[in-house]
Amino acid sequence: MNVNVKTLRRITILPRMFIQPLAARSYFSTVVLAVILLLTSFGIICVQNVNRQLTNNLQTLQMTNINLHNQWSQLLLEQSAWTAATRIEQIARHNLKMITPKTQNILTVEQ
Repeated sequence: MNVNVKTLRRITILPRMFIQPLAARSYFSTVVLAVILLLTSFGIICVQNVNRQLTNNLQTLQMTNINLHNQWSQLLLEQSAWTAATRIEQIARHNLKMITPKTQNILTVEQ
C-alpha cells in the first residue's frame, strides 16, 4: 500500500469524510503545479528563442551600420577629391577655356 494511504488510515483524530477531500486537494494542487511548471518551461523556451532571433537581428544591423559608415567615409573622401580647388581650376581652364585675368584687366567697382 501507498504510504499516504497507510498514514490516512492510522489517523483517528479526524473522520474519513474530512481526510479524503484533503487528499483529493493535494492531488489537484500537484496537477496544477505540474501544469504551471510545464507552461513556465515552454515560456522560457519561447523567450530564449526570441532572444536568439533578436540577437541575430542586432548583429546583422550592426554589420550593416559598420558597412554604411565605411561607405560614408569613402564618399566624403571622394567628395573632397572632386571639390578640390586645383581640380575646379583645371576644369575651368580646359573645358570652359577660362583664364586668370591680369592685374591691369581687373576693375573694382565702388559704391
